[in-house]
Amino acid sequence: MKCCLALLMALSCFHANATRALPDTTIALDLQMRVRSEWRDGYKLANDGESAVLLAPIQRSRMGISGNLSPLQFKLQFQSIRNFFGRPSGEDQGYPGDLNVSEAWVSVPLRNNIQLKVGRQHVAFDNERIVGAVNWSHPGRFLDGIQLQWKRQHGVTSAVYSRDEVTNTQRWMVHHLRTWDQHKLTVLLFDQQSQTEPQAFTAGGTWSVSTSNQMTLGAEAYAQFDPTGSAGYMLVAEAQKTRPQGEVWTCGLDLLSGGKGAFQPFLGTNHKFYGWMDHFYVGTSTDGLANLRLERKTPIFEQKAALGATFHHFRGENGSELLAHEIDVWLTGKSQHGIQWHVGWSIMDPTETHVSRQGSLSQNEWPNAANHLQQWGWISLNFQPSILLK
Repeated sequence: MKCCLALLMALSCFHANATRALPDTTIALDLQMRVRSEWRDGYKLANDGESAVLLAPIQRSRMGISGNLSPLQFKLQFQSIRNFFGRPSGEDQGYPGDLNVSEAWVSVPLRNNIQLKVGRQHVAFDNERIVGAVNWSHPGRFLDGIQLQWKRQHGVTSAVYSRDEVTNTQRWMVHHLRTWDQHKLTVLLFDQQSQTEPQAFTAGGTWSVSTSNQMTLGAEAYAQFDPTGSAGYMLVAEAQKTRPQGEVWTCGLDLLSGGKGAFQPFLGTNHKFYGWMDHFYVGTSTDGLANLRLERKTPIFEQKAALGATFHHFRGENGSELLAHEIDVWLTGKSQHGIQWHVGWSIMDPTETHVSRQGSLSQNEWPNAANHLQQWGWISLNFQPSILLK
């Protein structure tokens, strides 16, 4: 909180001086009111069918200011996550519910198109498979640190250093993006050092090409090395086809190593790629995974909404054994008043092998959990206005 007050004072002083010299100053009030109610019957961890299901209504409120005191840019945002009874919603969810700072940063330009951003900020690269901001979750993810970004005509290079004093974790990242013709190539180096969390160095990148017939082909490859000398890998292949009516089909295959060199996407947006039930890399660590997925998304109501579904076929490392099948279905849209709405439902059919790997149930409960359809449903309303103050 002290650093936030200092930031406010610094911005106030800067604003007082900048206003006299720079008439194009802009300041906006950013608000978010998101209400989501979830039905959980096996979300994250398998339910044996006899344990109680949970109806969890949760609200996320954010308020902040952002602006441009040219050449300086800034953002200061607070958030609170609570249930409908006003109690902080966090102890059982793994995040605090009291009022806290979600973003607090200042960005200034340096020489040669280099931008310096300092403070608590959202960091996301590529499709967020390795480093993401997980804004779909209630708290989101923000890193305290420094980011240097160098923009050029056909590429962007970013270097990030962040430190978490609570977990005593520091992270170094370098990301490079290069585009030409219909091709895109990215490279990522990511080192995580910690006294309380897993440590590893991750290196790899992505490649994609867009063809003339509305087809996009992509591939990703990452290697990971921990301090013990163990090595892991992540390999991804994906194809996407967009039809003239706007319908999009996506097919992908993810392969992640297990065993002593199990790959861990520490800051990945895993919910997006490994099923909305969050049984893999969210509910528990996963010892290797093969994930075959097929997705269809269709615009409806004259492009004002979209209906989508994703099917997952989960197997162990290198396809060794069946773990589960999952289907995620959603409907999303936006009203004329700027309110976004989302409805979704996920169903998973697990095997005893998957239930035993999670380790949350005793052995005599495995058959019941394997015969029970795990479910997670949700409905969300999101209002996020930005009011220009100056």
